[in-house]
Amino acid sequence: MSTMKKRIPMFLLALAMMVAMAAPTFADGFHPAGCGNLYLNITRSSTSQSVYQRPLCLYETDYKPNTAHNDQNFTIGTSSEASGFFMYVTRHPSYAVNRSTADARAIIWDIRSGVDDSRLVSTSKSSITLRRTGEKLTAIYPIANYSRVYFGGSGNSDWVSKTS
Repeated sequence: MSTMKKRIPMFLLALAMMVAMAAPTFADGFHPAGCGNLYLNITRSSTSQSVYQRPLCLYETDYKPNTAHNDQNFTIGTSSEASGFFMYVTRHPSYAVNRSTADARAIIWDIRSGVDDSRLVSTSKSSITLRRTGEKLTAIYPIANYSRVYFGGSGNSDWVSKTS
């Protein structure tokens, strides 16, 4: 077999592996273990309000995946906007979960304008950890029907994905 004939299958195999690694995980609702219907949610007054710089909270809701303007759908994976792993808003892939420098709150940030506080260590859904600081996504105790979400500190840092 000629060298050229060997290179084509190897190139196709390498291309297939790159595509498989770049494919994001499925969109899910995220909630701490054992917390019933409390889901990670974007805090905003209406769906017409931009998600940019809005804080995250745990909010009691009946999660319905893939509904229009669903503020509970997040995807952990790669982005075409920047290198690395991100937890981004499924319907707005340019917007990712970010650590606010002012108070460590988890907010939504446009990764086209900066990614240092949005990059994750891995695509793990059970331990959402920032690459730069090593802080985990955490909720303030006691967890109630509305709880603030931030990075670092004590509290619930074991997050699981609800599968539908």
